[in-house]
Amino acid sequence: MGLVPSRLAKALIRAGAAAVVAVALCACARTPADPVGGVVRPAVVAPAMPGEMFDATGGPLSMRDFVRRALDVRYVLLGEGHSSACDHAVQAEAIAAIDSAAVAAGRPRPVVGLEMVPRERQDVLDRFNAGELSVEELPTALDWPNVWGHPYALYEPVIRAARERGLPLVALNVPLRLVRAVSTSGLSGLDAGDRALLPDVIIPPREDQRESLREEFERHRMIMNRKGATDDALERFMTSQSLWDSAMAGAAVEAYRAWSRPVVVVVGSGHVEYGWGLGYRLSVLDPGAKALSVVPWRGVEPVDLAQADVFFYCALTHASRLGFSVELQAGGAAITAVEPDSRAAKAGLAVGDVITAAQGMTVVELWVLHKAAIRASREDDGRLRLDVRRDGASREIIIQLTRSRPGGGSAPEADGPK
Repeated sequence: MGLVPSRLAKALIRAGAAAVVAVALCACARTPADPVGGVVRPAVVAPAMPGEMFDATGGPLSMRDFVRRALDVRYVLLGEGHSSACDHAVQAEAIAAIDSAAVAAGRPRPVVGLEMVPRERQDVLDRFNAGELSVEELPTALDWPNVWGHPYALYEPVIRAARERGLPLVALNVPLRLVRAVSTSGLSGLDAGDRALLPDVIIPPREDQRESLREEFERHRMIMNRKGATDDALERFMTSQSLWDSAMAGAAVEAYRAWSRPVVVVVGSGHVEYGWGLGYRLSVLDPGAKALSVVPWRGVEPVDLAQADVFFYCALTHASRLGFSVELQAGGAAITAVEPDSRAAKAGLAVGDVITAAQGMTVVELWVLHKAAIRASREDDGRLRLDVRRDGASREIIIQLTRSRPGGGSAPEADGPK
């Protein structure tokens, strides 16, 4: 969700292996403590047009040039923030453009690999590929809310692009329950049925990725105030991440060999960046095969050019269960929508407000809102305190996240932050 979907991240936290990503808010991206490549402000700067691209030199890249590069590789890794509608629209456009160019050039047309669908549901995708299921019927047949969790509507442009172009969809991953089990009890805790679903090989992370994962493990352990996390918990977390990436890579290689066609992978950007997750496993399983890595840039911070081969601009956005949507900008999180009668509306949030701080923490990334909600639930009787800038003036807005218990403390509401 990037590293892992948000539902899985919560399971990891409960198991003592704290989530590596900003669970429900970030684009599932990982950044090393020290940038690997040159950190630059690319030639494409916000406000840019959504989907505008630049390459690893920081220079602008046309769709035509992007497609030319995509036709020269075996695997195209299209990174995303799972909750970003803009990211998925760009993915759909890229898939259609790659296929159109392949047809024009007489080259093999791509198949589309999906991180979000476990391989045990490939039979459903086969029915879709055969035209037996419509775009609208597919989520019910897949049991989408349980196999993934992020709204199907966000992914519909990708699915529709594949249907309109006649491109096969391929499931790439293991079931989430399998990764949860590994994060909780390790590989030794799997029963025979689940062991049969494991990839042939689980490729451990490179040492530089291990260091980044270790840092994120510690950061989110502190966010969740989980004390006493053991080395075993960290190793189980590392293994669960390796399982997820190795399964995807193995399935992508199998898809290429089965179809003799390039594979475009729709996947969280955390699995793409720095060549760590999916790219590294592909290099092990399919030596010499070329891959093109593509990730979103949010237009707020400079870019470490070592993250990917190609970047596209989409502002970082998030729709909160409290009834408001935000877009990350320089200076805070700008409110882009407020649902009528929601808790956000009742508290006084309005479109155009900019959240500059939450629970006393400056909003430099959207994960700060997630951390603030956790802190509010645990330390402030469920009161989320937001510092908001409106028309040049600052004010505090308080949103009640939880119900107060008799005698103090708070209890999470059923529809509160998850």
